[in-house]
Amino acid sequence: PKRKSFPITDVYRDENDNQIIEMALAGYDKNLISIEVRSNQITISARGMESKRESNIARRGFQKTYIDYNNDMDLANAKATFQQGLLKIVISPKLGTKCTKINIE
Repeated sequence: PKRKSFPITDVYRDENDNQIIEMALAGYDKNLISIEVRSNQITISARGMESKRESNIARRGFQKTYIDYNNDMDLANAKATFQQGLLKIVISPKLGTKCTKINIE
């Protein structure tokens, strides 16, 4: 059975208003991980790997889709890194959608 909480994921905004998606993928090879953008959604998936071990941790496939409901993130230009089992995707806001302060005269 697939667990909806797998893999452990954190989604947050940083101080520059970038959307950050971090996934704990220890044991995965980055060549098995796929990140696809279509319209206002980003999908992260990995194919499962055959294993002779009893545990399926870091061996099962998964797919998670995140939707930019406000359509204000530049998904097509997202940057992804994979270091020490941590996948990190940084998505900048589209030009003109960043919050600005208006001074009252």
